[in-house]
Amino acid sequence: MLGEDGIMETSFPPDDYLAYLKPEKGYKYLGTIEEVRRNEF
Repeated sequence: MLGEDGIMETSFPPDDYLAYLKPEKGYKYLGTIEEVRRNEF
């Protein structure tokens, strides 16, 4: 879940979030919430 301030909140915080969100695991960085919202259709 993302807060209004753009900070991700989770009930299971990983010890190493960079390793947890690796592109090799299928994750893709889309940008900040503002950047993503700016490109909505």
